[in-house]
Amino acid sequence: MEISLSNCPSCKKPYNGFKDNESMAEYKQSGLCQNCQDDFFGAPTLPKGNPTGICRDCGRMTYQEEEFCSQSCETDYMNYLNEGLK
Repeated sequence: MEISLSNCPSCKKPYNGFKDNESMAEYKQSGLCQNCQDDFFGAPTLPKGNPTGICRDCGRMTYQEEEFCSQSCETDYMNYLNEGLK
């Protein structure tokens, strides 16, 4: 299936990124956006916070168990994950 960056075929809304590699793989098969995948498969119940206390993007310490030390790192990490859509 060729990847299209237009809109989700189910909800017709623009794509807004994916939360993990499994969601990106599902997108490549079904074309569903993250919200429609969560509606169809059920959103997983993931533990809140970051037990390691280390930013997932740059490796610096985070505050209050956040996954990223800054909005910039979160954006960089999401861009990295979504590179597979190009």
